[in-house]
Amino acid sequence: MQQPINNSSENSEAKPVIEQSTVGGDKDEHGCLTAAGETWSQLKQSCIQIFNVGQRLNPIETKDGETVISAFVLFNDDKSEAELFLPNTQSNTILKSTDNQNHESGEYKFDANESTLYINHEKKYKAE
Repeated sequence: MQQPINNSSENSEAKPVIEQSTVGGDKDEHGCLTAAGETWSQLKQSCIQIFNVGQRLNPIETKDGETVISAFVLFNDDKSEAELFLPNTQSNTILKSTDNQNHESGEYKFDANESTLYINHEKKYKAE
């Protein structure tokens, strides 16, 4: 005689639930893929890879054996504003055009003619 099959949850073994992560890694609060080097641009209102679309600015003063961490500047279409991406900062700064070549906000001034970023009137970063 054949035994009836019992489909009740009492006799079934619990199967573990496997969580799958998104390919490409974690996303930030804007949905940018941080593992892919994406960051949020206030100016463009989208996720960007700043190293592909911005102008690289390297520190003027470096020490031998020290890792060089660049800053970046990104302009809007009419160059009336620039967004400043500085290393080790949580938020970006929007610089407003003061004339054809200068963009400023508080302690920051970017001189597009020199491709130089001044912080508190001191040259800190320059494009090569």
